[in-house]
Amino acid sequence: MPKVYGQAERRAYREAEINMMDDLSEADFQKEEEPASPAPPPLQQHTDPASPTVAVTPEPVARGDQAMSSEMEYQDGRGFSIGELVFGKLRGFSWWPGRIVSWWMSGRSRAADGTRWVMWFGDGKFSVVCVEKLMPLSSFSSAFHQPTYNKQSMYRKAIFEALQVASVRAGRPVPACDASDDAEAVDIQTRQMIEWAMTGFLPNGPQSLDPPEEGYTEMWAEPEAAYTPPPAKKPRKNSAEKAKIREVIDEGTRERLIQEIKKKTRNIEDIGRVG
Repeated sequence: MPKVYGQAERRAYREAEINMMDDLSEADFQKEEEPASPAPPPLQQHTDPASPTVAVTPEPVARGDQAMSSEMEYQDGRGFSIGELVFGKLRGFSWWPGRIVSWWMSGRSRAADGTRWVMWFGDGKFSVVCVEKLMPLSSFSSAFHQPTYNKQSMYRKAIFEALQVASVRAGRPVPACDASDDAEAVDIQTRQMIEWAMTGFLPNGPQSLDPPEEGYTEMWAEPEAAYTPPPAKKPRKNSAEKAKIREVIDEGTRERLIQEIKKKTRNIEDIGRVG
């Protein structure tokens, strides 16, 4: 026989049922109001050291994040810390001067262990370079390539900027020059700084090129003199070109005289008196 509930039992059962429904409704409400948990950050892609250089403007990053990321960066024990002046080797280029920077400056992902982000002097582009393809700027006499310096204006600009920063760090004033031509003055200053670098950055030596001890979070803080490239020289015209120009001028004069005769503004007898 089915169980017969008394009035008190039916009331208790009904209250329990109502309480259970209220609990379920409250749980559903909380679930709808609970913000979605943030998606896990994507895994950082290791940048291929053979990838081409990138020229990007880094996104602004909060100073606290910059300091934290810099402290955790390049901890593989391979040297070449942030701010260090270096020469780097990319395929198809001579050893090129640059500066080790944090990944956030490049606007890209972190570099893999055994690689470093380098900002190149001259064009300001960024590359990931294997530590095996890096050497300190103090190895200037081994890395500097005179033929490239003679031929490429961008390389000359890069050398000037790198040695300008090195001079500031070493407390060595850039030599003054009395030349009136800006391009000539830069050329003289650069040659003097190259001689200083070739002889070992004396008197303080290579250790004077180290980044400032108080930290190096503001990578753009170091002053760098503006480089004035020498003006392009106008090619001289050889004798054959001069003769060709003279021929064109003579041909133009002859054509003009013919037109004047046709228009009867000049007589043929006058042509002999031209010039």
